[in-house]
Amino acid sequence: MAAGTLKAGDRKIRLVADGANIVPESDNNNNGYTRTVKVTAVKTPADLVVSTLTAPASANQSQAVKINFTVKNQGDTAASSSIMYIYVDGNMVGATMVDALNGGASFSGSYTIAAGAMSSGTHRIRVLADGNNAIAESDNNNNGYSRAINIVSTPAADAPAALPMLDTAAPLAFEEVLDDAVDTFEFELSASGKVDIDLSFEDASNAQVALFDAAGNEFALNDALTSVDTLSAGLYQVAVTADDEVKSKYAIELALA
Repeated sequence: MAAGTLKAGDRKIRLVADGANIVPESDNNNNGYTRTVKVTAVKTPADLVVSTLTAPASANQSQAVKINFTVKNQGDTAASSSIMYIYVDGNMVGATMVDALNGGASFSGSYTIAAGAMSSGTHRIRVLADGNNAIAESDNNNNGYSRAINIVSTPAADAPAALPMLDTAAPLAFEEVLDDAVDTFEFELSASGKVDIDLSFEDASNAQVALFDAAGNEFALNDALTSVDTLSAGLYQVAVTADDEVKSKYAIELALA
């Protein structure tokens, strides 16, 4: 009889001579013989498989990617604790432990792939149960599970808009319009010295001018024509503020003494 024909337990095997009752006999009741055989079930080896793997369909390149998985021992024999390997596009990026599993038992866990580990585009995430092949299994070819993920590049931050630069060559003549707003300009001193800031208007208006250094410290200025003695070398900002609802064209001129 072929292996696996008999189920586990006590089984009777009986042989019968002239089973088809073809031969004329004086006694047909003594043709059989029976024996009882005890059949023992054989446990199949452990067999670890990844039964589920979840991951986001897409993620930003600046985001960490968390994957969730379930490992099942679909064999009869218990498996000791094991190591799962995590791959991205065939390259190993990490590993995590899987608890010991009795036959038929499952273990659920997760792993987080660091932000920036994947460039923009489509990638394949693969997890491999018993990654170092330490568990004796009936089948080592069913240990893996893969999923695709699309990584979107992080847009570059917009550079701050450059402020208009003032120089001593020519004024910004009537190019700006005030309307309950603040206009800001920059200028740079290569050496310490005196600065004259001349603000003039095309039409009647009331405005104020203020001066700030690179650290944001303000020099109190109230007149349209303002002189500041002995400014240190460095970058400065001039703010022109309107205080009425009338749009006013103006010119601003910078002079260094």
